[in-house]
Amino acid sequence: MSTRAINHRESGKYQSHMEMGSETGPRDASELPSRGRLGWPRVSQRPARLTASQWHWLSVAGCLAVMLSAARVLAESSLLPSAPSQGTNPSPLLSLPAAPAQAAGYSLVFSTDFNPLNLSPDGRGSYTWYNPGIWWERPAPSGNIFVSNSALELVRTPDQKNPDTSISTAAPDGSYYLGWHYGYFEVRMRWDTVIDAWPAIWMMPIQGIKNAHHGVETGELDIFEGSGSTPDVFYGSIHDWLNGQDVANNSCCSASQLPGGIDLSQYHTYGLLWTPGRVTWYLDDQPLNSFATFPIFDDCTQKYYLILGSQVSGVTASSIGMQVEWVRVWQSEAAACPLK
Repeated sequence: MSTRAINHRESGKYQSHMEMGSETGPRDASELPSRGRLGWPRVSQRPARLTASQWHWLSVAGCLAVMLSAARVLAESSLLPSAPSQGTNPSPLLSLPAAPAQAAGYSLVFSTDFNPLNLSPDGRGSYTWYNPGIWWERPAPSGNIFVSNSALELVRTPDQKNPDTSISTAAPDGSYYLGWHYGYFEVRMRWDTVIDAWPAIWMMPIQGIKNAHHGVETGELDIFEGSGSTPDVFYGSIHDWLNGQDVANNSCCSASQLPGGIDLSQYHTYGLLWTPGRVTWYLDDQPLNSFATFPIFDDCTQKYYLILGSQVSGVTASSIGMQVEWVRVWQSEAAACPLK
């Protein structure tokens, strides 16, 4: 996203904690479904009409029932999240969707349908999402970020002072974040395909927060950018930033012309497969473009957080928005960064 005001970044320090997690707190045992609770059979004495052999088999059946009940409880409780720790926002993945074909063999490591939104009220603390999504900007009006009809709404209004309404999985100071390296990232959304609209789904490494002008080289992954003036074009880009300068990118071939009949004002699934040395962009599980990455993208010390934004590319007199149904991150052990 080469037109962003990278030169507005400030110097400073960040402190990272944990890079994995999701969005809701754990349930305790009292919230387990009643069907999963243990219960011993209440038999005060041996029925008079049962023989010793019959009583033996009745006891065996009772023990088996208890064992099956216990197994069911253990299976259910194993899907519950662990207690949260600093820098994480745990949430259960109780109903796991199937991985798309391009992520076959991958595991779902993050998933949210924004129920609840879990948005930090002031850009601080342990949450899933933070406003502003772009750390060097001022926050968007809180009323422009909300959930309606089971979808996240990001609305950019002409009266707001910052150029976009965005949220990200990193606090503006980098003290809390959710970040990943390699994987398949997908977002289901729609956007207003009107003049000046500039929706974006993109990723930056936590290491770049407040360090852009201090010799820190970072990558940028643009999963999708749209333009209201060319609503039938899918823009997917990568950038290599050094000292605040865009030293390498794929601007030569970042635009993909979509087939006729695809209306981006309707819901579609936007995806990016990031593997060592390569990224591939997808729309509705169909590959659109692929590009070899620059060496910085294989630096496993950099963890990339996710940004969702409804932006404008010019002066507009109307409100422009995007609606997001869900976000998912899949990762593969085979392509994982080595542990250090």
